[in-house]
Amino acid sequence: MKKEYLIMATIAVVVLLLASSVPAMQSTSLSEYQPVCPEESYNKIMELYEEGWSEDEIAEELALPLDIVNRYLEGNYTPPPCPESKQSISPSDCPTYSKIKDLYGEGWSEEEIAEKLELPLDVVRGFISGNYAIISSCPEPYQKSEGDVTTEKSTESKTQEKPKESITPGETKKIVPEKSMEQWRQEHTVKVKAIRTLKYEQGYLEIKEIYTSEEFKKRFGKDNFTKELRIPVDAETAKAIGIIEGEERTTVTEEERVFTTESDPPRYWDGYHYPQWCYSRDGDTYTQEDPVNMVWENTNLDTTMSEIAEEGWGDAGAEHTFYVSDPSYGWLAQTDSLATDPLGLFGRYHIRFWHLSTGDVAGQAHHDTPPQGVPPEHHADEYEPAEELVAGYYEEPDDTQWKVYDDNYPLGNVYINAHGAYNDGWCTQTYYILPGLGEAVDNTALSWDTGGRVDWFGQTSTYYYGSDAAQSGTISHNYDSWMQTTVTGPGTLKFCWKVSSEESFDFLEFYIDGVRQDRISGSVDWQQKSYSISSGSHTVKWRYKKDGSVNSDSDCGWLDKVEFAGGDLITSKSGTLSGTGDSYTFSVSGYSTVTAVMAGNENADFDLYAKWGQAPTTSDYDAIGYSGTSLEYFTTSGSGTLYIMVRSYSGSGNWKCWALSGSPGANSGRKSGTLSGSGATATYSLSGTGKGYAFNSGPDSSDFDLYTKWNSPPTTSDYDACGYSSWAQEIAGPASGSGTLYFMVRSYSGSGGYATVALIF
Repeated sequence: MKKEYLIMATIAVVVLLLASSVPAMQSTSLSEYQPVCPEESYNKIMELYEEGWSEDEIAEELALPLDIVNRYLEGNYTPPPCPESKQSISPSDCPTYSKIKDLYGEGWSEEEIAEKLELPLDVVRGFISGNYAIISSCPEPYQKSEGDVTTEKSTESKTQEKPKESITPGETKKIVPEKSMEQWRQEHTVKVKAIRTLKYEQGYLEIKEIYTSEEFKKRFGKDNFTKELRIPVDAETAKAIGIIEGEERTTVTEEERVFTTESDPPRYWDGYHYPQWCYSRDGDTYTQEDPVNMVWENTNLDTTMSEIAEEGWGDAGAEHTFYVSDPSYGWLAQTDSLATDPLGLFGRYHIRFWHLSTGDVAGQAHHDTPPQGVPPEHHADEYEPAEELVAGYYEEPDDTQWKVYDDNYPLGNVYINAHGAYNDGWCTQTYYILPGLGEAVDNTALSWDTGGRVDWFGQTSTYYYGSDAAQSGTISHNYDSWMQTTVTGPGTLKFCWKVSSEESFDFLEFYIDGVRQDRISGSVDWQQKSYSISSGSHTVKWRYKKDGSVNSDSDCGWLDKVEFAGGDLITSKSGTLSGTGDSYTFSVSGYSTVTAVMAGNENADFDLYAKWGQAPTTSDYDAIGYSGTSLEYFTTSGSGTLYIMVRSYSGSGNWKCWALSGSPGANSGRKSGTLSGSGATATYSLSGTGKGYAFNSGPDSSDFDLYTKWNSPPTTSDYDACGYSSWAQEIAGPASGSGTLYFMVRSYSGSGGYATVALIF
């Protein structure tokens, strides 16, 4: 059974553009690349780039956001001008700089403070050390209100294999609301005349809302804000809501509504996991709608929708498009929705979904008010009861995918609209219990790390093998998401990968020790790859990387069925040698380390030779096995094609030969003896962990079999692997395990000498 990990909630920390908020400073301890005038720092970007520095290295060296460096090199960013010296003020008069010491006193690192306050790192360090006596101006965004800074830190670069911290039932997570959100709402509230029209004609219900006023026209330069919806409705349904064919109803009310534009999104993301409000859109103008009051942490849209659909939520039908403002992706339309009666014609439950750049899915759940003669305008009369209904689905005993973290999560967005729809400022958080990365890629023997802008995670929607795979995190432009592990060679690494991205611009890449080996882009279905790993410790890494623009398709990569260990059976051969000097040669390619094992007629003496690049001879070879038995084996490393030769030193008879990838970590050594007759056995053992194999040779005049079992001696009816052909030459394995591998040679019929060996990869 899978071990399940409850993924920690991630607080979205918005790293905005530095832009004109970078202040000019005077200091007694400025670094080489942070001079008095900030424009000089930006000029240094091009100098370093021409010297061969990467964008990441430049950003780190100059303590500038990576996005600014990329935009500057593309010619899409103009540095702020150098201020006149007379414009200087004391840092103590600026709340932004006061906040530096506040956060530092709370244990924030200098790097975290620089990122949070959108200041160059040297500026933060200088201020903390007391080396900034004068500043040119008080930078945005914190000069108006110190309350804009929360004390909730980001947990962005976590390792996903670690289990979620324990949660006390009923415990709530404290998040400090921003003072500026209410200020922002007040500044964007407009008095309007609301004209609502409901019409039923030719089988369609048409709903139209128009908001207009002189104040609206003056602010937005347009006559009105219009919302329209046209859906198919049969006559009986129309009659049930009190409207007949050809009838049209219009109501006019005076209201106050929040409006904004494409370039002026709400600011409440600084301190919450996800937006508290959704919006309707008309051109580049938006108006605030009901709160967004559920979130599914670290999951994906498909699993969220399918889970809810399984529990009885129907298809959306016709649905007005709603938006949320995402800190990285901008304004997002709802991705999809599930509902029964989405217009509230009969007062049923409804949900909308948004897939956010944090990787989370936000949802809006409510119960629609039965219209009772008024237009069905999504007048929600219930929020928390609907949320609890949804959340309750995930607490079923047989459900292992979902868990309610907190169905009383404080948002502070108390809301009552003109129709009495009420939200008391609480919401529900539901977590997806994800498979760990090791489980997702079917290899828990390796230790996995993940990082970048957003972590990779296990999921169960897209996979090649089993029921899960790892998926790269949802990232925005110029960022990456990676996962990696360390392997010790020699051995062979195999994996399956898939990508859905902007072709030729966004890539899923594979690295060994920092050197890119391959990459795929566009729409590429599952492919299996294989790489030889040389001796020693090596870091292997998978990375999804986006360029500076365009989101396309699923915009992510997947990884599954990662296999590493020697012991993969490359090929097997068998035959008969006619007499002394007779030989058989075959070859294998694509492996840097190969273990070859040959079992022959123990009434003869067969040897084994190998050479890289050309066929071996008895005097020219890279590896040789020539004991006094007909059981030979060795491990050899090289490149290109390995040629393997089985040769009779003396005698004739049957032989079998196997080529395996990598080098065994445990070797029992050759064991030999004589079986007296049918039913006679000899049992040996070897300790280790991994893929276990055993091999034996016997006389052609007999039929010897082979059995293996981990941690207890095998029998003919209780074993992990066996070899029981009609010959006396056998292989048993692979059988993976840990502890003691027992292997038994048994005479099915006949007697004679044998040799056997066990290898664990």
